[in-house]
Amino acid sequence: MGKFSEKQIMLSGRIFRLAGFGKLSQSLQPKDNIRITTTHYVKRQDSNNFDRIVRYLNETRKIITPKEFFRFYKHNDSNTELKGRNLLMTFDDGLYSSYTAAKEILSKYGIKAIFFVPTMILELKSKTEMLSFATENIYHNEIPPSQLSEEEYVVMSKDDLLDLKKDGHYILPHTHTHCDISKIKNEEGVKRELIKPKHILEELLGEPIEAMAFPDGSEKVVSSYAYAQIKKFYRFAFPALVGVNHTRTNPYFFHRDCIHAHYPLSFVKNILDGVYDPYYYLKMRHLKSKVKAEVLKQ
Repeated sequence: MGKFSEKQIMLSGRIFRLAGFGKLSQSLQPKDNIRITTTHYVKRQDSNNFDRIVRYLNETRKIITPKEFFRFYKHNDSNTELKGRNLLMTFDDGLYSSYTAAKEILSKYGIKAIFFVPTMILELKSKTEMLSFATENIYHNEIPPSQLSEEEYVVMSKDDLLDLKKDGHYILPHTHTHCDISKIKNEEGVKRELIKPKHILEELLGEPIEAMAFPDGSEKVVSSYAYAQIKKFYRFAFPALVGVNHTRTNPYFFHRDCIHAHYPLSFVKNILDGVYDPYYYLKMRHLKSKVKAEVLKQ
């Protein structure tokens, strides 16, 4: 929640729950819905906690595959049987610790996820280059490199991405350099940040790329120009604002719930139970208000 600390957000969640925000949100939701989680890195010290989170997700919602998700939103296909409370897992930034989590944790539960990767990571050859990229492009120089663990900056290779694909996961763009899309202001920026990653992954994976997630994913980093360009080259776009998705969700404005691997299970429950949804609904409205009307049309 922007300037608020994690402790303040957790405290507000407890207050919101007591105030009945969760029950209110759920009462207003269609009974058939999809929540989408996004995770960035998984530190080794948090792997057991992340396992508990994933087990909870698996026990309380039907976790669907990326293939089922896109088939449903492309065709509104009733054969996908997306009835009840569904969930799709995603990972951002292309970090190797996400790859490890997929191999060691997601595989235990048969879960297939989407990995949104900034394709510039495939150009990085050493840990020094990876640390520099993460410091400048992922964390925007807000965290000193000396404070970053390897799980927060070592990225995946081409072989890692191909291995994830072989396991049934989807690999999709997160721009090329992990840039704020509001900084895409001309044709050169479009080619570098939107078209280039699409072509890189199509060539690597041998399949069409129709969806992308943009870094940060909030209303603070969008512009009508960038969103209009996304719509030219992709059928789906994923911000990162908490909330629930349903059959009428615009495919360029999917809600995603940020679930860090170290989060207490009580915090995860508050997110998934919708206690923060009213706040993020307003943020999504603000995001949509910053793009032109034609982008909102399905």
